Amino acid sequence: MVLVIGGQKIVANFTAGLRRIYEYCFPLEDRRARQAYGVASGVNNVLIINHVTTPGRVTAILVHKTRLLIAATTSTDRTYFKLRAPKAAPLP
Repeated sequence: MVLVIGGQKIVANFTAGLRRIYEYCFPLEDRRARQAYGVASGVNNVLIINHVTTPGRVTAILVHKTRLLIAATTSTDRTYFKLRAPKAAPLP
């Protein structure tokens, strides 16, 4: 599984992550859905990975404003990070 995540979404802990979903993300998405479709949004799908039993099974790619990519591959007991600059030209 490969997850591409905006770096601004990284928070200190699980509780802060859920708080961000309900207090920041949901109100923005709800407002957008009401304007675009005339219906309310909801927090309907939340992915929580508690433990990865197979090394390398989950890879998270963090995308920051500077467009630096950070690839993190989880194993059963560690997370490995690699920093690399993007190969393509920066987006406008």
